[in-house]
Amino acid sequence: MLLLKEKFSKILLALVVFSQLFVLNSCNEKSSSSPKLVKFIVKLKVKSFNYNIYLSGNNAALGNWNPKAVPMEKISDSEWTKTVKINEGEKIEFKANSGHWWAEPLDSNLNLYDNFKLQVVRDTTLIINMFGWSNKIINNIPVLYPDRFLPQRSPLVLDNLWKYHPGDNLDWKNLNYNDSLWVQTDSYLNWTKDTDPKWENIGWFRFHCYADSSIWNTTLAFSISQFGASEIYYNGKLLFSCGKIGNSSESSKPLQNRKWMEFKVDPQYYQLFAVRYSNYKWKDQLDQGFNPGFAIYIKDMNTILNSLQENLSSFVINQTTYTLIPLILFFIHLFLFIFYPKQRQNLFYALSLLGFAGITYFGYQKSIAVNTASIILYYQLNEVSVSVTVFFGLLTSYAIDYIKFPKRWLAFFIAFVILSIWGFLHPIDSGILNYFFFGITAVDIIFSAFNVKGKKKFRGSWIIFIGLIILVIFVVYQVLIDYRLLPMPFGINQVFVYGMLALIISMSLYLSFNFAFINKGLEKQLANVKILSAKTLEQERIANKLELERRILDIENDRKTKELESAKELQISLLPQNVPAIKNLDISCYMETAAEVGGDYYDFFTSGPNNLTAVVGDATGHGLKAGNMVIVTKGLLNIFHDKEEIDEILRRSNHAIKKMNLKMLTMCLSVLRINNNKIQYSSAGMPPLLVYRKKTNSVEQVILKAMPLGAFYDFPYQKTEFEISKGDICLMISDGLSELFDRDKDILGIERISEFLKNSAFKSGEEIVRDIRIKCKSWSGDSPLHDDLTIVVLKLMENNS
Repeated sequence: MLLLKEKFSKILLALVVFSQLFVLNSCNEKSSSSPKLVKFIVKLKVKSFNYNIYLSGNNAALGNWNPKAVPMEKISDSEWTKTVKINEGEKIEFKANSGHWWAEPLDSNLNLYDNFKLQVVRDTTLIINMFGWSNKIINNIPVLYPDRFLPQRSPLVLDNLWKYHPGDNLDWKNLNYNDSLWVQTDSYLNWTKDTDPKWENIGWFRFHCYADSSIWNTTLAFSISQFGASEIYYNGKLLFSCGKIGNSSESSKPLQNRKWMEFKVDPQYYQLFAVRYSNYKWKDQLDQGFNPGFAIYIKDMNTILNSLQENLSSFVINQTTYTLIPLILFFIHLFLFIFYPKQRQNLFYALSLLGFAGITYFGYQKSIAVNTASIILYYQLNEVSVSVTVFFGLLTSYAIDYIKFPKRWLAFFIAFVILSIWGFLHPIDSGILNYFFFGITAVDIIFSAFNVKGKKKFRGSWIIFIGLIILVIFVVYQVLIDYRLLPMPFGINQVFVYGMLALIISMSLYLSFNFAFINKGLEKQLANVKILSAKTLEQERIANKLELERRILDIENDRKTKELESAKELQISLLPQNVPAIKNLDISCYMETAAEVGGDYYDFFTSGPNNLTAVVGDATGHGLKAGNMVIVTKGLLNIFHDKEEIDEILRRSNHAIKKMNLKMLTMCLSVLRINNNKIQYSSAGMPPLLVYRKKTNSVEQVILKAMPLGAFYDFPYQKTEFEISKGDICLMISDGLSELFDRDKDILGIERISEFLKNSAFKSGEEIVRDIRIKCKSWSGDSPLHDDLTIVVLKLMENNS
């Protein structure tokens, strides 16, 4: 799926490549071609499958990407090496592999390595640290095993190693059918070579694999991406059908799939996926640049379920936002042109904004549509929208800069028409042409900015300049993110859009600035004749402008308010709806947030009739960032809460949060586990646990000093264990309670809270929480709440009721 962000990053990349080719072609110096020794060392950092390791690359010495051409020498169980001769100055790309592209090395984050690149200038030693294999394969047959479906791993893609046969026979779904004479190929149907199989509108694909016994009866999620119609059989049983397979183009109904389905791994070693597939329009799709085949994706079910709601919400918000803003500005500048036709730049800019709205809208629609004809149409309209945006953006520049359009505008118009037609007929293959068109247009706009001949007086150019600088910064940032040179900020992977919005706003401000300037000039000319009328018109113009700006701000504020309200609803939904019922244990809790989305969090996990794990957390800051950290923490606790040692829960959660590279975001967390009268307690940067002892009518403070989760990777979190008696109370709080301010900016403090607890200890848990809240309200008065406030009371009851 081509995302909108890819277009702009590729534009910048294409311009860089063109400039490099120009420099290389203009250079007359030739580098020496004397061979250099390059030593490759692969170090296995974890115990892995017993594969031999091979080297593959882009020249003859590296096997021309043949995975088995260059075997490496085994030095030990954890180290392999190979030395080859490479000509000095030669640029090489290479990867290590298992002798088969199905199993490739993984980095420390369990992701596939990109191709390594090197320009050889001297004898060199290269070390590749390997932390596992992408997949497991035995005797050329893939293996399904538990670690392949860890939450942090990407989905398993079944797009190769398929056995294919044209025609249609339902016996081909059977597990024991002999397909040894079938050809092995990929499933994309992009078969254009003479040696490729021949597609005959309908055929069968069979994928053989083994299943490790430890994954038997495990529920997994699968999805299929396709441009035809399919029936998926698993071990001879129909698993899922998408579209309708027919005997002709008229009776067949292709359909794209956007759903994830579940299936349970059969308890047997040998497994078979068989796909009955038809596509009668494959030639047209190939001509338009699409892959007419299919690919199957498999992922662990929990990760899919957890991501569905988040992805859907983000998708709707992004599509609505990035389509609505340019559409609003389109109508604004269209009406500005209608009201004052002499400013043609408003018309051209409105059409450019309409094209940008089309890029965002069609770019998102093509990723959710299921009808293949609609998907192709969205791709076509998306490419046409790119041409519209670029061309009318150029005309906007001409209308701003020139009194009369330069003659070269006609050449750009012809190019625009040709690119629009070509983009509609060949939407996939037209991308590079649009990038080139964008590059030439950008050069022309820069040239126009410095060419003063025949130009208007350029007023307010600094406004556009600021917008361009912001756009360049965000586009460069986007490229660095795409090539994994910088992390995504706050999980946002489309930062370039903010640069585009900055440019749109700056251009709109510039046009408004010039519009205002012209009106002021007219008013000055009419001042001597109609002074009173001019003042009235000026007041109306200012009022209309302010009203227009107010409406734009109202729309933006409404959007942000709705976004925060949705985030708050999601945050509240993460809290437990009811406290668990534990024998002889009175549980009560309360939380009050200081922002729309709070940073405090509490939760309960049970394992057995008398075993309860209670947690109280406090994320750094407030608002959406803190809410995101709470979501991350809840997901981790759902995975780790049943660990035998509660300090292990903190250590594992800390490792996971630190690996997410959330910058300055951390999570304070306290964990208390109670089993009958036995208590385990551990803390990561939270206030002390208060324990009321009925026998002595005293309150103890359990203090465990530690850093918040996400601060240091290997922080040694500790735990403490003790027992309580009937009538004893454990009070867990966040620092919003202990650091509550009164009117004089004095804090409430642990000692006062301890006194509150002791005075109410004879009451129920709910009454204790109520008393503490009343006393806190009396302490703070009308002062606003500066931090989230959380209270959890656990009281061991004195009877069996």
